[in-house]
Amino acid sequence: MSGRATVKNCLVMVCCLFSLPATAVTFNAFFDVVFESSDSAGKVSGFELGKLDLWGSHVLDEDRRIKAFFELVIEESSIGDFKFEPERLWMEYAVNQQLKIRAGRFHTALGYWNRTFHHGAHMQTSVFRPLFLEFEDEALAMLPSHTIGVMVLANFKPAAGNLHLELQGGNGSYYDGVQLNPNSSGDVDNNKAIATRVVFSPDYFQGLGLGLSYYASTVSEDSAGNIIKLVDQTIVAAELSYNQNNTEIILEYFSINNEDTAGISRTSTAWYAHGAYTIFDIWTPYVRYETLEDIDLSDPYFNRLGTFRYEHAIFGVRYDLADNSSIKIEAMHMDIPAAVDSTVNSLRSQWTLAF
Repeated sequence: MSGRATVKNCLVMVCCLFSLPATAVTFNAFFDVVFESSDSAGKVSGFELGKLDLWGSHVLDEDRRIKAFFELVIEESSIGDFKFEPERLWMEYAVNQQLKIRAGRFHTALGYWNRTFHHGAHMQTSVFRPLFLEFEDEALAMLPSHTIGVMVLANFKPAAGNLHLELQGGNGSYYDGVQLNPNSSGDVDNNKAIATRVVFSPDYFQGLGLGLSYYASTVSEDSAGNIIKLVDQTIVAAELSYNQNNTEIILEYFSINNEDTAGISRTSTAWYAHGAYTIFDIWTPYVRYETLEDIDLSDPYFNRLGTFRYEHAIFGVRYDLADNSSIKIEAMHMDIPAAVDSTVNSLRSQWTLAF
């Protein structure tokens, strides 16, 4: 089946699914176009068609307790065709205003960026996400960014501020020979993943969020049609975010521990610091530095993914044409100690739309 036919059939299916009573379906979309020029060997300057991100929600009952949400992304594949993927697809039951239960596919409860900025590029200040936080089908992806299962969201109001809790249980990812696969069509083994994230926002410091995340799973691989264990993985993340008074500050630190089948345990770290300040409500200069450290290629997990150590810095400016459209221009510098072409410089621009 062609990519065009697949997209058409899936959109028809989604429209039928949401043709239900109660409230009207809310449809929205994100779209972007990128131009990049780089001094990387073999890299040709040019334009890149961004992702078409279609998303919507629907309340199914008069009490507004049952809700459905979908996010469908259409993008060009590596072979020139277009591929279609339901990035998020879940249903929700609100027990009350403080407690909600979801089932389906959602972003893994790992840190601030992965749970705040989804697939629409207009949502985030910069052109791209931090490299080690790319989604599973991207070149440098190394973390499980999606989970298929159940999720509990709870909000509490202690005396000193607000406490937000996310708890997930579902299929763990596996290496399918090309990339991490979140097991959307059914788990390939009996090992499940758990993830939890807690964020505290103090009343005395408006706009500040302090959070911790924990993820644990067994990662398998498809070896010539046989599913075998690769590593037992544990990820711990800490986050600090501040978004107030035209200022955006995000700090995140990740510790990734992989224990192989021989019992050898290896720990790698990744972190980034991001800062932005908005001037006259339309101009937003921003900077970000990120690094991925302590990568041991004898670690079977990183060996399969082709992960490498790097340092990455960007400086850019975003101009908001309107609330639903922006233009971003950023310069990038990247050091890859183990590569022959160890230094890469790029200039990127992006035009985003939300409609």
